[in-house]
Amino acid sequence: VYAWHAMLGYWRGLDTSSPDLERYHPREVVPRFPRAMVEAIEPSLAAEEFANLGVGRPPMHLAQAFYSDYHAALAAAGVDGVKVDAQSSLPLLPDHPEDGPVSPLELARCFQTALRRSAEQHFGGPEVLHCMCHSHEMLAAIAGVYRSPSARPIVRGSDDFWPGFRSSHGPHVYANALNSLLISDAAVHDWDMMQSDMGDVSTLHAVSRAVSGGPVYVSDRVGSHDGAVLRRLAFPDGAVPRPAGSALPCARTLLRDPTREQGVPLCVWNVNPVPGTGVVALFNVMGGVWDVRRRGFRFLKPHEVEPPLAP
Repeated sequence: VYAWHAMLGYWRGLDTSSPDLERYHPREVVPRFPRAMVEAIEPSLAAEEFANLGVGRPPMHLAQAFYSDYHAALAAAGVDGVKVDAQSSLPLLPDHPEDGPVSPLELARCFQTALRRSAEQHFGGPEVLHCMCHSHEMLAAIAGVYRSPSARPIVRGSDDFWPGFRSSHGPHVYANALNSLLISDAAVHDWDMMQSDMGDVSTLHAVSRAVSGGPVYVSDRVGSHDGAVLRRLAFPDGAVPRPAGSALPCARTLLRDPTREQGVPLCVWNVNPVPGTGVVALFNVMGGVWDVRRRGFRFLKPHEVEPPLAP
């Protein structure tokens, strides 16, 4: 069982008015979002509370104490690890008065080091799923903190898994396949959670997770598991068979767009632990796309498909 928390506990960090958190010396600071980045990538950020009211963060010298206390409580409740979200927002926060001037990379490295040490202390290993951590500073910090080949970090490589948006599922798999070209060089690539009770969509996600080489985990509601899907992902003893590397897109996929082109499946490959063997998977992901102007997923109209579908 993994628990979710943001890099600083929750979306707006530590509550600076809470007596219980005073010992971490939280200071409310407003993120320094470059205006051009907000307008080009996610305009809705400008209206978020954390972007306007600020985020409570502890100084660097208390990061270890904060994570250790937090994870001790989670471990006592039976939690086995954590999924840590909103990581790329940390390098955007101004300096804490107790830190003095520090670079965004120094800040990221400090908190990533504290996070790993706490996870190893309380969960018995680096049981951390790194989420929303694709800023330059965060990826560099994670790569620097996890330098041992035997303990590679686990990094999610895509936007969220959106079970309620059917048009999001093809783009989710496609984005993970392409982002693996970067993520797989520095980490074990996590293609994110899935749910098993969504029919053919669950099959699409299950196959992609099985060949991904990353963790396989579900966020099913209690009582909503599809055993037929889950049993095909694991051995009877519960062990999950995984390829030896991270899945990568085949050459035929690199310069094509299988979400828009007819007859062009998404093709990914991986190697197996048995020398000389591997796996290739093909997916029909055509039809669903992310619409930049609408800021949401949608299905293509017939004339938008390449070549256009007949009316």
